Amino acid sequence: MRIPIEAWWHKFSAAHREPVHADLLRSVQTEIGFVRDRLLGLVARALDAAPYPTGAELLVVGEASPAAPVFAIEALDHRLALVFRSGGAGWTLSFSHLGKFDAREFAMLGETFAAVGFETTWKYDSDRKRWTDERSWGDCDFAGFPRDYRCAPLAAPDCVDGHGIGRDDGRFSIALADECEVYTFVWLLLDRATQFGYFGRTPFSGHPAASSWPRLQGPRATVSEAQLEAFERGCGHDLPLEYRAFVLEQNGGVPAHCKLAEHDALVASLLPLFSPMASALNAAFLHRSTELWRELAPAFERNGLGPCLAAAHDTKDGIILLVVAGAKRGEIWRVSAEATKPLAFLARSWRAFLASLQS
Repeated sequence: MRIPIEAWWHKFSAAHREPVHADLLRSVQTEIGFVRDRLLGLVARALDAAPYPTGAELLVVGEASPAAPVFAIEALDHRLALVFRSGGAGWTLSFSHLGKFDAREFAMLGETFAAVGFETTWKYDSDRKRWTDERSWGDCDFAGFPRDYRCAPLAAPDCVDGHGIGRDDGRFSIALADECEVYTFVWLLLDRATQFGYFGRTPFSGHPAASSWPRLQGPRATVSEAQLEAFERGCGHDLPLEYRAFVLEQNGGVPAHCKLAEHDALVASLLPLFSPMASALNAAFLHRSTELWRELAPAFERNGLGPCLAAAHDTKDGIILLVVAGAKRGEIWRVSAEATKPLAFLARSWRAFLASLQS
C-alpha cells in the first residue's frame, strides 16, 4: 500500500460516514493534522525547503486496522523515510536514511537520545526473542508496517535480521509515548542528521530554541564559513561535521556545567578556533611540529590517535583534544603532564563530551 494522504482520507472518511464513527474520524483527523502540519514541517525545514520540500511525500503505507493508518514521510532525493503510527501503548517510529549513517554516527545518535531519556535499545532479553518474528520488540508494535521498516534498535549493532536491517544500514525503530515525544525525537533526529552534514553543512534551525548546543558563558569570536574552510585547507583535515557546526554557532566559551568528574578538574574554557592558546597547542597536536609533540608522540601512537585539535583546557593543566583524522576521528581525549598515563579517553563525540560535564 502506498496512498497519498489526501486520497486515503477521502476513502476512509467515505467509509465511516455513520454518526457512530464520529469520534473515530475526529481522532484520525487529529493524527493526520499532527503528522502533516508538525512533522512534515520539521522535515521541510531540515531539507531547507518551504512550505514543504519538493519530492517529500506524506503517504499511508499500511494499516494495523482501519482505524490505525501507518504514515510515511518520504524524501527520496535525500534517501530519507520516517514511518510511524500510533497505537494503544503509544507510537512506533521507524527511521531510514539508506547509505548515509555509519556505526560511529549511530553511536553518537544513541548517546544524544539516551542523554534526554529515550530508550533506544533492547530493554529485556525477551525483546530479542520477540524480534525473531519481526512483529514487535519492547513497546514497538509493527502491525501494518511494511517489512522493510520493521527495524532493530538504534544501539544494537549485532541484532540484524535476515534482510540486513540494523544499525549499520541506517535504519532503526523506537517506541515513543505520545505526540510530544514524537515531535521532540524527530527534531533531535533531524538536528543530528544536519550536524553530520547529510542535508548540507548548515545546522538545522527548525526548532523554536535558538541553539541545540549547551549555553556557554563569556565572549565568543565569530567564525565565518570562509575562515573555517581556509583553516581546514591549512591543516589538511576537514573538521568533524559535529564540531564544525558547533564552531560556526558558538566558537568558544565556558559551559555552565564544567566538571570533569573522573579527573577532579573543571573545564576552564572551550577554546575559540583562532585564539593564541589554540594556535600554540595546535602546532603540537594538529601539525605535530614542536618539542612537546615529540615527547608525547609515543603515547599517541600507543592509543592509535591521529592528528588532534586543541578544543578546550581545564584547571588541572589538561588539554581537551578532538581527533580529526584516523580511525578514532571525532573522539575526545585529554592529555596532561601525568607521567604514567598522559592520555585519557573522554567521549566518542563533541556533543557527548559536553553532555558528560557535571555541575
